[in-house]
Amino acid sequence: MHILGLILSYVVITETKLNYFRALKSSFLLVFFITFIYRIIDQLLTKKIEILIRSSEGINSAIWIWVSLSLLTALFFPTVLTIVCAYALKNNSIYKIKDFFKKYFELSFLETLRSWGISFLWGLLFIIPGLIKMSYYFLTIFIVLFNPDYAEGTADALKKSEEISKTNWIGLNLIVLLFYTVIPILTSLTLDEYTIFEKHAVTALIYTAIEASLILFFNYLLLKLFLGKITYHGGPDVVNV
Repeated sequence: MHILGLILSYVVITETKLNYFRALKSSFLLVFFITFIYRIIDQLLTKKIEILIRSSEGINSAIWIWVSLSLLTALFFPTVLTIVCAYALKNNSIYKIKDFFKKYFELSFLETLRSWGISFLWGLLFIIPGLIKMSYYFLTIFIVLFNPDYAEGTADALKKSEEISKTNWIGLNLIVLLFYTVIPILTSLTLDEYTIFEKHAVTALIYTAIEASLILFFNYLLLKLFLGKITYHGGPDVVNV
């Protein structure tokens, strides 16, 4: 709770809290639906991989197909969720959401794939630098969506994300630590079994609803930090799409 208090006091101001709740009201069902599909697929893939690992016949080559599908799922759905959340939170777009998604998904997915690849290569050399490198790339999709230099082809999304992230590395990593480490660990320790749809469908649905709200809030905090930082350091550097 202390970490959450630090994040809120540093990032959130009263005027902009309403943006989150407005986005939650307008887009919760869509974020919930995508999160629900993501969790169903992820749990099915995880179960299949576990069956193959525990097979009495030993691990065969088929496991790599399922592992690859699991990795693609872990890339695809978070990218989709980030785009949807960004659209909902910064809802001054001239595009409808399907057009917004059509315009930006491919680039967002490719840049996310690049960020994973570079982080993985760094991680092969040194684990800690690899994690640090990954933390620099959490703003990559926002660069694709809202940065005019990237839209004009004069900026690299990963370099721009790293540049902005370094200006508030502590604040960014507090947010990431809370949503990617603290909350998942607490969930795993207390509710892990109850988030599995096959065993506890009702509680899994309730948790998915909570998770959808947290995903939107996580993206709100990142987007607020992103917009604030580039406005402060380089003038009005965000394009209103």
